[in-house]
Amino acid sequence: KHGVNANGKTAASKAGRAAGSHSVPLSVVLEAGPLPPRRALELVREVARILALRDQQGMPLGRPVPQAILVSPDSQDRMVSIDPPAEARDLPSPEELVMHLGALLYECLTGLPAASGGSSSKRLPTPSRIRPDIHPDVERICLAAMGSSTGKAPGQRFGWLVNRGHRYAGPAELADDIDRFLDGRRLSM
Repeated sequence: KHGVNANGKTAASKAGRAAGSHSVPLSVVLEAGPLPPRRALELVREVARILALRDQQGMPLGRPVPQAILVSPDSQDRMVSIDPPAEARDLPSPEELVMHLGALLYECLTGLPAASGGSSSKRLPTPSRIRPDIHPDVERICLAAMGSSTGKAPGQRFGWLVNRGHRYAGPAELADDIDRFLDGRRLSM
């Protein structure tokens, strides 16, 4: 297992250096448990900004899942790249992309995967149920991103009630709300 030391760096840093690697999958870092909320927000914001830029440039987006996101273990888990999709069928729609970013934020905050696709009778707890230190606005960002504009709140899959009137239009809007929170400003919702 990779642990987090007092400086917020992971043992994956040492493992990556020892193996001569310059980056590790985020999934390896998350094996040690959830990230501090601010680091989770900064990471997801960076992933969202890169995906928004790729979309503007017509580049393949890929799914923002921990296995596909490489982080630099020497710079406090700073994201360095996202693997492109293997096939065209792996390209997410804008709604799916935002939902995947919400699931990524959920996993970074809680340490639990928010499995997308398929149904499960087991409902996931809200982030603040797992970690009471999660600010209510951080939870609102996460749950809104994981919501659905189809009128089906994640209630059936995730067991949460969210503001069905708000849905992030895309990754840039999600990143903007993360910026607002980190800057101490009011969220867009």
